Amino acid sequence: MKVVHICTSLVGGAGIAVQRLHNGLLFLGIDSNILYLQGNSSNNKCVRYQHKVNKSVKLLKYLGIIKSPNSKYLKMLNAEHAEYECFSFPFSDFYVENHPLVRNADIINLHWVSYFINYPTFFKSVKKPIVWTLHDMNPFMGGLHYNIDLQLNPNLIFIENELKKIKHQIIEKCQNIHVVCLSKYIKEHSETSIILRKFPHYLIPNGFDPIHRNGIDKELAKQIFKLSTYEKIFLFVAHDIRVKRKGFDLLLQVINETDLPENVIFVAIGEFGEGVENNKKIKIIPRIHDQLLLEVAYSMADALIIPSREDNLPNTMMESLALGTPVIAFKVGGMPDVLNQTNGVIIDKVSVESLKDTILKFIKNEYHFKKEAIISQFQNNYSLQIQAKKYIELYHSILNNYK
Repeated sequence: MKVVHICTSLVGGAGIAVQRLHNGLLFLGIDSNILYLQGNSSNNKCVRYQHKVNKSVKLLKYLGIIKSPNSKYLKMLNAEHAEYECFSFPFSDFYVENHPLVRNADIINLHWVSYFINYPTFFKSVKKPIVWTLHDMNPFMGGLHYNIDLQLNPNLIFIENELKKIKHQIIEKCQNIHVVCLSKYIKEHSETSIILRKFPHYLIPNGFDPIHRNGIDKELAKQIFKLSTYEKIFLFVAHDIRVKRKGFDLLLQVINETDLPENVIFVAIGEFGEGVENNKKIKIIPRIHDQLLLEVAYSMADALIIPSREDNLPNTMMESLALGTPVIAFKVGGMPDVLNQTNGVIIDKVSVESLKDTILKFIKNEYHFKKEAIISQFQNNYSLQIQAKKYIELYHSILNNYK
């Protein structure tokens, strides 16, 4: 069985997740490949898409004689001056369907494919089984990637509906799509969406295998990052704190407005602005790309805080639990699928006050978690092998019915 995963980038949450799944499938003997547009990989089973530019077409586009289908909608979008996390169109200049990896595959597994696949040609050409793993909401939305951005930008409803209509007209002709969701939240929205509701849906959470399956000693981890052993550490990890959906502004408000004990420190991993870097209550650590060092970071924390207003199934949550570090999060997205009273705290209401109350209770040791129990629970439910086996079962089931 030959499987090709198509993902726009190897960087970011979806890119990391697809590489992990790919490695899990390879370990179990599946002929898995990744076709991607951005990023770098030394793995010969990960192939970067090479786009051959037609110089004549490029010149005609430059002169405005040939216009991209995106031009009309891009002009409308720019006129709105909206603020959003991401916006993508169903058109691209890449004809991924013609790539040898796609032509020779038995199963085509789409992941985060914005800016990469060209909807009109791809879905018309590909007749083989397609598994579409949803890393966000864009496959069943118009151009936006999460509901919150539409709520924050109601002026985008027209262009959003226009693009949703285009996607629906293209995809409704397909009979070969199977939708995999990482969380119940995304699954419920996808199953009721006009674009994907006709297709079968499956729930397969992301898996993760840490290098240190039994965790890393907390005191040693603190020493590596030059933190005192007596400090109580809350960890926050994000690639872009400006994203409203991720809720860092809520956590920052708690930090700035709460009288906290001197031994409490917030460690933030990622790229942060001057206002955060000068905050004495926050220790900034530049974005970590090395998995081993990232595992040390999770291990030094007393808890990982994920203040997202809306989310799918964050890699950060899975990584933290795999190392035995409990998670504090709002009851949004896939958080309640995974978190329970033995591995973290779910906060019912998304607010500064409720987040502050939870953090203060944690500081007062009103919550009790056992590292070994968290790790064991994670390995029994979310190991990479469990995830890969579920995909293999799905692939075989689809191929058997396809024949």
